[in-house]
Amino acid sequence: MKKHYINFFSRIAKVLVIALSSLLGTNLLWGQDVHFSNFTHAPAMINPARAGFFPGHYRWTGLFRSQWHSVPVDYQTFAGGFDMKLKPAFLSGDDNLFGAGIFLYKDQAGDAALANTMVAIQGAYHKLLNDNLSLSAGFHAALHQRKADPNAVTWESQYNGDQFDPALFSGEAFSSQNGNYFSVGAGVYLSYQSTETRSNYEVGLSAYHLNNPQFSFYDDTNVRLKQRISFSLQLTRQLNASLDAHLNLLFSNQGPYREMLSEGLLRKHLRQSGAMTLQLFCGLGIRWQDAVYPKIGMRINNTEAGFSYDINVSEWKKASLRRGGPEFFVHHTLWKVEPPAEFKPCPIF
Repeated sequence: MKKHYINFFSRIAKVLVIALSSLLGTNLLWGQDVHFSNFTHAPAMINPARAGFFPGHYRWTGLFRSQWHSVPVDYQTFAGGFDMKLKPAFLSGDDNLFGAGIFLYKDQAGDAALANTMVAIQGAYHKLLNDNLSLSAGFHAALHQRKADPNAVTWESQYNGDQFDPALFSGEAFSSQNGNYFSVGAGVYLSYQSTETRSNYEVGLSAYHLNNPQFSFYDDTNVRLKQRISFSLQLTRQLNASLDAHLNLLFSNQGPYREMLSEGLLRKHLRQSGAMTLQLFCGLGIRWQDAVYPKIGMRINNTEAGFSYDINVSEWKKASLRRGGPEFFVHHTLWKVEPPAEFKPCPIF
C-alpha cells in the first residue's frame, strides 16, 4: 500500500512537471517584484490550505527581501505571520483538525514610494485519510492598501526647457494617492508522509483574488485585479540515515503573467537526538527566464533560518548588474504540553 502511494505521487509529479515545462515555449512575462524566492517559507502566499499544517502547534514566520539596488526602483519587502492548530470541541477523533493564522505583508519601491500592504486571515480544515495521507482545504480573506506619493516624482512637463521647475503643473491628475480593496482566495492541499522514513510528498492548488477586486489611482472602475492561480509541489526523499533531498516547485499564473520557480536542496542531519538537534541545508533555485539563487540555511531544534541571493540572468541583468538581491527567512515552531489523558491525584494521608 505504501509503495502504491509513492508510485502514485511520482507519476503525478512527472506529468505535472512535463506539462508546466511545456509552458516555457509560450509568450510568458516573468516577474519577481511581489514574490519571494523562498516560497516554501511563505506558506500563506502559496496556499491557504497550509494554515496550521506543520509539525507542532504554533508557528511564527518572517521574511525580508531587498532587490535591485543598482537601479532607481529598488524594492524592499517584509512579510510575517503566525498560524496554529485548533481542535474544536465538536470535532471527534484524531483525524480531524483546523488551522488558523494571520499574515502581514508590505512591499515598497521607487521614488514615489509605491507601497502595497496586506493583512490576511486564513483558515483550513485538515482531514487525515489514513496513516500516510491527508487532505486539506482552506480559505483566505485579505485587506489590501496601496498608496503612492506622486509629488515625490519629477515629470517631463516640469522642465521649462532649461531646468526642473517644481512649481510647474505636472499634467498628471490622480483622483487619490491611496486606496483599499478586499480580496478572497481558497486552496486545497494533498500530503503523503511516510511512517517509516522522513520522506514526504505534497501537492497543492490555490486561487487568489477570486472576487476580482477593483483598484485604481484614477476613477477607472474597469481596472480589476486578475485571479492568481498557483500550483505547488514539494518532494522530500530520505537518502540515508542523515541526508535528505528536497525538490520544490511553484508555478503561478495571473492574467498574462506567468512565474515558475524550482529548487533542489540537500539537508544534512548532524544531530538527531539529545537536548539539541542540528540540520544544515543548501542548494540552488531557479526563477525561470529571470534569475538563479543559491540558498543556505540551518535548523536548530524548532527554529529554521536561512539566506538566498538572486543573480539575474535575464536581459534585466544589464540594469541590475546581475544583482537581484538578498533574501532572509526564519520560522519557529512551538509544541504545547498536552495534559495527561488520565489525571491521578496524590492520595492524602
